[in-house]
Amino acid sequence: MRSTIEKIGVTGWALRCSLHGLVANENDRSLIEDMQRRHDEHCTGEKKPDQE
Repeated sequence: MRSTIEKIGVTGWALRCSLHGLVANENDRSLIEDMQRRHDEHCTGEKKPDQE
């Protein structure tokens, strides 16, 4: 199950998963992207290579 990143408010970002609901809420998009990668690996069991 892939999670999605949604824009909330002016500077906020939310990480949502259809299985787990709201996973995280941060102002820093890069933090949310890291959380999304880790969450999706956990939720789907798929490992993705780190992006440089």
